[in-house]
Amino acid sequence: MKHITFNRGIIFRIFLVLALVAGMASFPGQGARAAIDAASFAAKVDFGTGTSPFRFAIGDLDGDGKPDLAVANANGGSVSVLRNTSTSGSLSFDAKVDFNTGTSPYTVAIGDLDGDGKPDLAVANLNSSTVSVLRNTSTSGSVAFAAKVDFGTGGGPTSVAIGDLDGDGKPDLAVANYNGNTISLLRNTSTSGSVSFAAKVDFSTGTNPYDVAISDLDGDGKPDLAVMNYNEDTVSVLRNTSTSGSVAFAPKVDFGTGSHAHNVVIGDLDGDGKPDLAVANYASDTISLLRNTSTSGSISFAAKVDFGTGNNPYYVAIGDLDGDGKPDLAAANWTSNNVSVLRNTSTSGNVSFAAKVNFSAGNNPASVAIGDLDGDGKPDLAVANWNSDSVSVLRNTQLPSTFADVPTDQWYYSWVERLYAAGITSGCGTNPLFYCPDDSVTRAQMAKFIEKGINGSAYTPPAGTGMVFADVPLSYWADNWIEKFYADGITSGCILSPLTYCPDNLVTRAQMAIFLLRARHGHAYTPPAVGGSTGFNDVSTSYWDAAWIKQLAAEAITSGCGSGNYCPEDPVTRAQMAKFLVLTFNLP
Repeated sequence: MKHITFNRGIIFRIFLVLALVAGMASFPGQGARAAIDAASFAAKVDFGTGTSPFRFAIGDLDGDGKPDLAVANANGGSVSVLRNTSTSGSLSFDAKVDFNTGTSPYTVAIGDLDGDGKPDLAVANLNSSTVSVLRNTSTSGSVAFAAKVDFGTGGGPTSVAIGDLDGDGKPDLAVANYNGNTISLLRNTSTSGSVSFAAKVDFSTGTNPYDVAISDLDGDGKPDLAVMNYNEDTVSVLRNTSTSGSVAFAPKVDFGTGSHAHNVVIGDLDGDGKPDLAVANYASDTISLLRNTSTSGSISFAAKVDFGTGNNPYYVAIGDLDGDGKPDLAAANWTSNNVSVLRNTSTSGNVSFAAKVNFSAGNNPASVAIGDLDGDGKPDLAVANWNSDSVSVLRNTQLPSTFADVPTDQWYYSWVERLYAAGITSGCGTNPLFYCPDDSVTRAQMAKFIEKGINGSAYTPPAGTGMVFADVPLSYWADNWIEKFYADGITSGCILSPLTYCPDNLVTRAQMAIFLLRARHGHAYTPPAVGGSTGFNDVSTSYWDAAWIKQLAAEAITSGCGSGNYCPEDPVTRAQMAKFLVLTFNLP
């Protein structure tokens, strides 16, 4: 497939460093979300940039607590800064303010380079073979930067990343040199208010390195380098062997990718504690994921696993977009004019993602970033559009879920939410809040659920005596609820002599039919005779509580367990219990 060209030749791939990693965490105070679908993000809102925006970074540049945008304008010789003026649920940015860079700036990274507490800008200039550093002089509400200071790199720098490579506490620069087949490392020698870097030290890469990312890949406490080699279809990993004041790396180790991969980003995709690699393959229309199998001092990755994107993905970003605690993927697709979002379905040791969902962007989207731009706790998408001279921002509209283990695409989501809103349940665990939908309900839990359904969320029964049931002493956590349950005539226990309740036994669906109908109609209620059929294949008319089960269905509290069955001997799950209770007590 022919690579994209413009008036200066090949459009070079660069690396986006996100100063804000808001997209990597679950939404504050909330749990899982719906499976990502077409309604998960609002339609794009566009904001003007300089000419040919290619890569950008997100960070709070003026210290007002809102993440701003810094955009490298490849044909503009500048960086555009868009100050964030958004409020929760509404996206807005001030008109761009431009700052001069070198020739053909292709990437911008954000980091506090001089240690004064303000995030500065580092820009890779393709046709200047330099990195421009712009020192931040902003105040809250006003963005300002000192004039650029340039530092030499290898030939044709296309990507810059920021990280403390030698462990001296100062963030250094790593630059991918497309024309030099090298990585230039610039050790930070800055002091507060004055930016300076030692002369570059070069390390060999593959052919035409487009992109560089920094992370501790082997878990030895030193940040390593991952370099995307466009014309080798490989990613080179260079293990850090630096000491304080001296930058050093082991020779590259190469791992296969898809065709003409443009960038590499790093994140723990399968939750095993090791950072993995994600690569956008321009000519393959895929993202390659390389699972980290490294040990301290030894770098290794499993063979790539590919997932489909739109046409010609130029960039991939990592962030938890649905709030389930797993980092998802977003790919900017150059010729599709859209962004593909892939929801993470991985488990430890196994990388997997749901099929892509596409969202419209501007013309020729070159990069995408993830961050909470409007402060509503949900990570949004931002996309740099090369041929629109704009950044498109797509606001995250995922539905909230109270419980971390109750995704909104599950059948029981709305029932659990209604149960929680009615105050009948507070879940099964906190930090984060869990509901445990697949756990079975015990007879003790059932007593509390039903009594709250009868009496309301604020109800607390009288203190128990511990003298009603032989197996429910006063010290038992639900003694007062169980005694109230008995006093209301909804239960007569599980054994009559001696009277016992079996509080930790699981409740079957057959038993639940009786408990629910008595709770709804009173302890003296008796259902109509069963007649000639129960309506369920697995419940005969001679079954011990056939009439109760038939009546539960007649009152539209159950439709069975599927395929015309009721599954009377199956334990009731907490998910099923939520629906039973909402329907029995007509909870809003």
